[in-house]
Amino acid sequence: MAAHGCRKAARRPRPPRAKGASHRYRVLEGRRGVKENYDQMAGDYDSCSSCLYPIRKTEKAEERIIRDWVGGLPTPLLDVGCGTGRYALTKATEAPHVVALDISEGMLKRAIEKAKRRGCRDNLHPMLADGERLPFRDSSFSSLLCTLAFDHF
Repeated sequence: MAAHGCRKAARRPRPPRAKGASHRYRVLEGRRGVKENYDQMAGDYDSCSSCLYPIRKTEKAEERIIRDWVGGLPTPLLDVGCGTGRYALTKATEAPHVVALDISEGMLKRAIEKAKRRGCRDNLHPMLADGERLPFRDSSFSSLLCTLAFDHF
């Protein structure tokens, strides 16, 4: 036992390296882990269906409901945990004042690239911030959107 009755944290065993693998798998924990994980997969996030199969299934089901609903939301709109901008860009193609907030710089860069390609970059305002500590005053937005991110808060 350590001082003050605290037990020394047990070390997690390292997962075995797969044969021929050039990297080790590791557990990413906490806010820093979420950020690092999404920064690492930002480049492939939209195109990698096989590695993100459960997410793609959820997105497909959710999209049937949310895409039309997003169009009716008033701006200014805040999309918390926007990722690569799936819904923020849907709104930004038709209206100004869409703030796309994410903890991952890599994901925001992808959202910006996509906004440029779609011609709505002027309507999209990317914000690198933690969704648990929103850097805005109360009542700054008319609408709030947060999908597939609640489990990270």
